[in-house]
Amino acid sequence: MRRRLMLAALCALAAALLCTHLRLPRSTQVYHLAQAGAAARSGEAMDVSMPHGTVQVNRASPEELDQLPGVGPALAREIIAEREKNGFFHYPEDLVSVRGIGPKTLERMREQLKLP
Repeated sequence: MRRRLMLAALCALAAALLCTHLRLPRSTQVYHLAQAGAAARSGEAMDVSMPHGTVQVNRASPEELDQLPGVGPALAREIIAEREKNGFFHYPEDLVSVRGIGPKTLERMREQLKLP
């Protein structure tokens, strides 16, 4: 019983660090912490996948990029063209180099971006 409680605490800590590192919204952090604790208490495997709605910008298709706030088909094509020309994006701020993405657009989409 003591091992399970320690495992639950460790999983909750790992989930909190992951959510903080990924800058996820607080509601998502609480959800993942609750999932981690419940999984550890029941002895099940813990799911630490990304929340629904995130887009892996460096591998996304135009249709997937179109799901980001402020991104339409034309801007999705611009993101892909920039990615093909200059390589992968490493930080959210790298997207400002894409014609049509400024600081305001970046802030709207920041929570849904998944970058290395």
